[in-house]
Amino acid sequence: MSEKDLFLGNIETFEYSPFSDYLANKEKASCLIDENFAVKWVDFMEGN
Repeated sequence: MSEKDLFLGNIETFEYSPFSDYLANKEKASCLIDENFAVKWVDFMEGN
């Protein structure tokens, strides 16, 4: 899997975006395999 195919999630704000568009520190981000997984990650992180 290439980095360009991944999404990254901010562990403080629970916001996510494609790897290439992620503006925060990539070294501190959660690696999310696709957007569907990213949506479920947000739900989990928010306690839903």
